[in-house]
Amino acid sequence: MVNYYISQLTYALFPGRCIVCDKASEQTLDLCAECEYSLSIIKVYCRTCGLPTTTPSTHCGSCIKQAYPCHRSLSLLNYDELTAKLIYQLKYGANFAAIKVLGYLFSQHIQRQYAEALPQLIIPVPLHWGRLHKRGYNQAQLTAKTIGKLLNIKVSNRHCRRVKATPAQQNLNRAQRKQNIRGAFVSTPLQGISHIAIIDDVITTGETVGELTRSLQHHQPGLRVDAWSLARTPLK
Repeated sequence: MVNYYISQLTYALFPGRCIVCDKASEQTLDLCAECEYSLSIIKVYCRTCGLPTTTPSTHCGSCIKQAYPCHRSLSLLNYDELTAKLIYQLKYGANFAAIKVLGYLFSQHIQRQYAEALPQLIIPVPLHWGRLHKRGYNQAQLTAKTIGKLLNIKVSNRHCRRVKATPAQQNLNRAQRKQNIRGAFVSTPLQGISHIAIIDDVITTGETVGELTRSLQHHQPGLRVDAWSLARTPLK
């Protein structure tokens, strides 16, 4: 938690340096034009599961074979080497500048990609209290706050909590991820809300956002849930 507040103070006092190369950004964003150009932004994808595709698609082969729980999905970046570095910075390095930069870029991406109405509420994927205590912050929540402020969408972490301390998902296959995350969330009803977005830093198989979606829809079966993430990893 101390590192997080130090990074906030540093960001406020010394703005204008690129979060990738550490050179003067020469932009209002802490990202230089060259590094911004090198980011692998997902421009063509399946609207349902969010996986990159060669042509725009409503339902790709993957989500036709296995029903995807969310109404639509949108991710900012392909999970390549540079993206992995940035995600690590915001997830484990308490890098406030990286959260601000990626949140800003994602808010612009959302506005470009949504022709329909934006969600009424953003819910960050919650951390278990033990992991939150150890890390000191929830990177999904901080990213959600940045996006919510820029898009004028309310953000709430009051409607769901993580009650199961699950092992990290990244080294598990799809079946193991599904078993690992089952029953991890408990949710409460949403009053007067019909369309939400849940946000995480990375989506791989979609099991985490899927389990959270099912928990939320348990109280409101007709609830529209969109899945947002900073990065999307390819299915193996």
